[in-house]
Amino acid sequence: MQKSRARILYPASAAEQLQRALAQLDIAADVHVGDRIALVSVWTDLVVWTDGVTYLWWTGKISPRTRRYVYTGYPVTRLEAVARAVKQRYDTLRTYRRPWSADGAQCG
Repeated sequence: MQKSRARILYPASAAEQLQRALAQLDIAADVHVGDRIALVSVWTDLVVWTDGVTYLWWTGKISPRTRRYVYTGYPVTRLEAVARAVKQRYDTLRTYRRPWSADGAQCG
């Protein structure tokens, strides 16, 4: 029996795949590519980053024990699950938080 291997993508490719999957859910997102990492900027407090192996983002929670941000992540092989989870976080954020402009004024 052959062991399954983790799927590895270039970070930019993984980010662009997520951007396209989110667009199918009517969510606009921007991709920013860096050195060995790419970011998918979705909404205020919702940025997904990928190294080409996993997608990670902040859940909106802070650990009561450590007082650190709690993150969640999925492997790049679960793109549809990632898009659904990001959409759920996006919908939650949209209910109570509006985006901010560069000058600090509330948009919309």
